[in-house]
This record gives sequence, structure tokens and C-alpha cells, in this order.
Amino acid sequence: MAEWDLTSRMGPYLDRHLVFPLLEFLTVKGIYEEIDLDRGKLDLLSDTNMVDFVMDVHKRLYPGEEEQHISMSWKLLPMLRSTMHFIDIQSHSRTVKLS
Repeated sequence: MAEWDLTSRMGPYLDRHLVFPLLEFLTVKGIYEEIDLDRGKLDLLSDTNMVDFVMDVHKRLYPGEEEQHISMSWKLLPMLRSTMHFIDIQSHSRTVKLS
């Protein structure tokens, strides 16, 4: 079945956020070794802001090691707070305009 898999050919042309579900599908199907796919997922997601997924994959690959990606989530927290503040301001201004 692996000879019919087009993920390696399509992957370089897709956004990494689209490749991740393909790798998840391949993991469920059991065509390839799960460890190899997890290494690919970790490599794929390490430069993204998908910190939760990176931490989950890292835990599966290295079950006893401390996670280095926790620092990344702390870096993203201020950005998330400012984004949520902006969204709150926008929604508040819309309700004021409608009143």
C-alpha cells in the first residue's frame, strides 16, 4: 500500500498545516512506522505556533524528557492576549455602533 501513497510527492507543495492531517491519517492507517511519522510531525511543526501539537508529539517520542517547547508557549501568550484584547475591542465597538 505504501507504493500508492502520494504524501511524499504532494507534501512539498502543501502548507505544513495541511500536511499534518495527512500524517495523522497515515498514522491511523499503519502504513509506516509510527515513530517515523512522529519524527516527521515534530520536524514539520517545530517552526509553527501549533505548540500543543508539538508538545503532544514530543511526549510520545521522548516520554521522560523535559519539554523544550514550553518556552515557546510562554512566548506566544502575550501575542494571544493582545489578539484577544483586539477582538474584544472590535466586538465592543460593534455593539456600541448598533445601539
